[in-house]
Amino acid sequence: PDGSPTAFTSTLRLDQAIDALELRGNFTAGAGRLQCDAQIDGRGLRGSGLTPWLPQGLVATLNDGSLRARLAAQVRRDGGSIGVDLVLAELWLRDGDAELAAIDRLELHAPTLAAALWHVQSLQLQGLRAIATQTPEGLHLPGLLLPNRTAAGDAPATSTPPAGEPTAANAPRAPLPALRLDQCEIACQQFVFRDRRGPELEPFVLTGSVQLQQPWATAEPLVDSPAPVEHPCPVESRRHLRQCHPDLHRIPLSCRLRRAECIGRDYPASPAAGAAGP
Repeated sequence: PDGSPTAFTSTLRLDQAIDALELRGNFTAGAGRLQCDAQIDGRGLRGSGLTPWLPQGLVATLNDGSLRARLAAQVRRDGGSIGVDLVLAELWLRDGDAELAAIDRLELHAPTLAAALWHVQSLQLQGLRAIATQTPEGLHLPGLLLPNRTAAGDAPATSTPPAGEPTAANAPRAPLPALRLDQCEIACQQFVFRDRRGPELEPFVLTGSVQLQQPWATAEPLVDSPAPVEHPCPVESRRHLRQCHPDLHRIPLSCRLRRAECIGRDYPASPAAGAAGP
């Protein structure tokens, strides 16, 4: 009946990829509204079987992966758009007994997700822990490998399609929705970066946070903003962000470094920066 919670269990299994990915909990459906509270449990996640399901260029590296999280979500439909309130808590990803990544709490409030506009009222991420490793074969992220690009001379030969035949390069693309972001804060409890391309080095351990200083939105229409926004967080990767979205390199971010450790030495945040945070 309308408004009454209903218990459910859903399990996904993929041969040689996922032993079991289970979602169990309760959902409540009403007029234009769906609410769900559930537990997510995954076990037996194996990279060899997951890689074919990933976008080209990504390789899954899990041998015996497991995943767990608590989910609370509410979805509302209003005409041609939907609104989402989402909370993920106690999320972690492990391979065997080793923790690869974890998030204490992720909270998203997006009142409008439509074809023309994505409006995110607030995005907060607390207690992020993750490990990344650079090796000669590429960048290892939690459960994933981004391989180094094949040298041009070693790239396999590809056939040229006949003239006029549609390809992925010339296929028409749907326009990206405009993006509006009111509040965003990401608190990193511990990010560990290890460089394994040469002699063994001590890992670099980073603790800090990134916060949006003021509401931000992409230009109308989607083009570069007319002038850059000055902010105290110089981002060296702006040129890479431009390739993803023309306005992403102009997000007014504020970074607070609380502690960095490398080669057995401790570099605490400066007194001024430390006073700004808890």
